[in-house]
Amino acid sequence: MLISVPELLTTTITLYWQNFRLIMRYLGLSLIIWILLALNSTIARESLTKWFGQIPGEITIIIAQILLLGAFVIATITLNRVLVKRYNGLETTTLHNEIKAAYHLFWPFLGISFLAGIIVFGGSLLLIIPGAIFAVWYYFAPYEVMLDNAKVFESLRLSKKLVTGRWGAVLWRLGLPIVIYIAFFSTINWFILTPGKLFLMSTGSSGAYWLSIALAIIFYFFFVPIITITPIILYENLKKNPVQIRE
Repeated sequence: MLISVPELLTTTITLYWQNFRLIMRYLGLSLIIWILLALNSTIARESLTKWFGQIPGEITIIIAQILLLGAFVIATITLNRVLVKRYNGLETTTLHNEIKAAYHLFWPFLGISFLAGIIVFGGSLLLIIPGAIFAVWYYFAPYEVMLDNAKVFESLRLSKKLVTGRWGAVLWRLGLPIVIYIAFFSTINWFILTPGKLFLMSTGSSGAYWLSIALAIIFYFFFVPIITITPIILYENLKKNPVQIRE
């Protein structure tokens, strides 16, 4: 039996709470990469162009940005693999070993993300409905690659197999939690974080600026794990409850 939306939400929160420290460790890695990306495009730009000249400096910055984005993708893959282990009651290894295990999935993950995106985009050019159908059919293809080491083209077939015969049920379980999360976190952002940041910024001190950044980071740490965990739980539940095809 497919997991219900209330069960999906409560299981998400439970998994997040029970593995809070572990999740923070991997999110911290992602956060460091994002900080380096920001520094590289601002502070480092001025220094590198001054040291190497305009064109060599810009090329160096572009290369660094590409490498950092690649590192962020690997960190994302690693976090997903760690979360599915914890959901299934398995122990994780060290941060280094988990990253090493995810490293070889970098190109397959990029490949399937690009391919699935092209398929959905192509369907959307025909009509909205084909695009929506393809989006749900192939939504789990990256998860097949990340979590079960499926080949790129095989992951498309496996993802469609998970959804076939229950497209509407899967769409409901994907869409409703996202709507709830967006509504909840938007409320927090507009009524708590935004006024807080505006108040701090109005003081004009540099400390207030960095404190406002810290508030945004806290928001990031709470929002990202939630929207990451829910599709993983649904993916695992779909695998455990395959569609029964009548002969």
